[in-house]
Amino acid sequence: MKRIVTGKAAAGNDTIIAEGTVDPIAGMTGSGHETRLCWSTSDRSRLPHNGADPVAGGQMTMPAPGESRFVFVTFPPGSVTPMHATDTIDCVAVIAGEVWLVMESGSECRVVAGDSVIQTGTRHAWANRSSEPCTIAAFMMGAERS
Repeated sequence: MKRIVTGKAAAGNDTIIAEGTVDPIAGMTGSGHETRLCWSTSDRSRLPHNGADPVAGGQMTMPAPGESRFVFVTFPPGSVTPMHATDTIDCVAVIAGEVWLVMESGSECRVVAGDSVIQTGTRHAWANRSSEPCTIAAFMMGAERS
């Protein structure tokens, strides 16, 4: 997977400031999936981007209120994540394959390439019940739990 970052050149014009691969980082314990952290913002993001790589070192933390993360996650066939909830609003799109969204209540939904899920801090799990990998893209926004 390749990441391209835009920003300001020394001359002040807009340009591509970085281009390179995004290596996998440690995923959720016990899930066996592969996570690639592409971008991270703080609660005081500034434009234009200053050129510093906010994901250098490849460490994934959940975003605090006002922060964000952009990740790609690949679930291998037969994998299931633990039931969990995060203090985030997650905008998820299935890029390839299919995965089941399993809710704490027992309700579930098959999500296929081209579908999206808006996860609003609720307890859920992901289950790849197919024989093919499933890749999702997720933009996670930190939120305050009431």
